[in-house]
Amino acid sequence: MHRIYENILNGICEINQISSYESLKKYLKDLQPYALSLWQSYRRENVKVNYSDLNIQAAYLIRYYPLYAAMTLQVFKDLSQRTLLLSNNTLQVCLFGAGPAPEAVGLINYLKNEFPHLIFAEFKAYDLAADAWGYSRYITKNYLLKEYFAGYFTLNGFSTDMRQINAFKSIKYDIQSSMIFVIQNCLNEIDKEPNIFLENIGFLVNEMPEGSILAIADQSNYNSTNILLNRVESYVRDIGQGDIIRSYTEGGISFHSLKMLPEIPPVIRECLLTGQNGLIPRSSVKFNYLAFQKRTFISYQPYTEQLFMFPRTTITEFRALPYPPPLREYDSYFTIPEPDSDPDDIPF
Repeated sequence: MHRIYENILNGICEINQISSYESLKKYLKDLQPYALSLWQSYRRENVKVNYSDLNIQAAYLIRYYPLYAAMTLQVFKDLSQRTLLLSNNTLQVCLFGAGPAPEAVGLINYLKNEFPHLIFAEFKAYDLAADAWGYSRYITKNYLLKEYFAGYFTLNGFSTDMRQINAFKSIKYDIQSSMIFVIQNCLNEIDKEPNIFLENIGFLVNEMPEGSILAIADQSNYNSTNILLNRVESYVRDIGQGDIIRSYTEGGISFHSLKMLPEIPPVIRECLLTGQNGLIPRSSVKFNYLAFQKRTFISYQPYTEQLFMFPRTTITEFRALPYPPPLREYDSYFTIPEPDSDPDDIPF
């Protein structure tokens, strides 16, 4: 993620009409109390932050955003060893709890190297404070994604509260049209309503397209997130519509910031992340994640006796699902017609 800090600073300077180096230094020094407040909030189990404050957002962009983008990049590097992530030249992605969408930057940095045939990417960022995060998403779109991706892309934010009943019902079409789903670094903000969150995950899993991937990642230093990851994995496994391709029980993953990110510019170290009083640049990140891939069901070719499946998927059983919507006939059992059957009678 070449020049990520410089690109963020350029966006901040444009929006705040900062036109000189001295003005930038003063601006960064004035951000110190906001960066400290953010750091103190993130040290608590139950995180509460006023993201509508643009100074808080600026401190977030400089202090945490690059690390979170690198975290997503690391997730998909690991996932690429386990399954096929992309087979088309276009991609739709849903990002939940994404705020300014650093996940989009991490993912596009992975895809541009591993899938150079990608020509279009559509990112939809869902967040409780989506409207407030417009300031930072502007920087993501115009100073980061444009820098890293030569193809066409869109990034739009939508207000969604994953703690509310039927939170995903209104975005059913978006879910059915997407192939990658990411929930990252927000579990400790929703752990007070875990049952509702699990029900929303169930809806998501039911509506995801076949072959699509859901990755849920969070930092390992919150006990509440580890408990919730455990519950989510058990719940998704019991639904029985796909495979856990990466279990959280495999343990945490660590990366050093200097291996994943460029060096922090001197102006940031001198004026904001000075190394004192809670303003110490983070040197490493430890996180854990689970990943689920929706099963690709068997398709039948009526004039041959062959069954075709996508690579790396296995079908072990078909059973009634414990979560609505109501079961369709072919979700619970399959009837494979004989080769001389009328193709119009095939129940797929």
